[in-house]
Amino acid sequence: MIDKIAVNSFLKAEGRRQRAEGRGQRAEGNIILLLQTFLLQISMSYREQFIWKRGIQLSVNCYKLTEHFPKSELYGLTSQIRRSSVSVPSNIAEGYGRRSKNEYIQFLHIALGSLRELDTQLIIAKEVGLAEAKLFTPVMNEVEEMQKIMVSTLNKLKT
Repeated sequence: MIDKIAVNSFLKAEGRRQRAEGRGQRAEGNIILLLQTFLLQISMSYREQFIWKRGIQLSVNCYKLTEHFPKSELYGLTSQIRRSSVSVPSNIAEGYGRRSKNEYIQFLHIALGSLRELDTQLIIAKEVGLAEAKLFTPVMNEVEEMQKIMVSTLNKLKT
């Protein structure tokens, strides 16, 4: 439950600050935007987000897949696949903790870029035969699905 006293205190303090800066009418819109950000931050953790949870699962699956790669690839594609997969939920979490919707969108774009990197790395790893082809299919499907979810989320946030 959201603490009404905390919200009211926040609104009053922000209203006084905005008026002191002489923002007048615009102050009301700014206060509403700040309140929405405040409520979003206290009402839900990034750990409750569907896309973050999917990103974690994708990263775990990438680690499991790369366990089948030859040891000679430990510092090559194994490392790159693991890093790009970890980057996805990491950027989702970091963006969620930012102050504005635009910053969150920026970090989601970075996460989407990491997904596309990961997709490319998985294609290369499969083509050069670093593991059995059938092991790649579920992970590559998951990457594709995650990209669709990310693009959909970005489109919703931009409207």
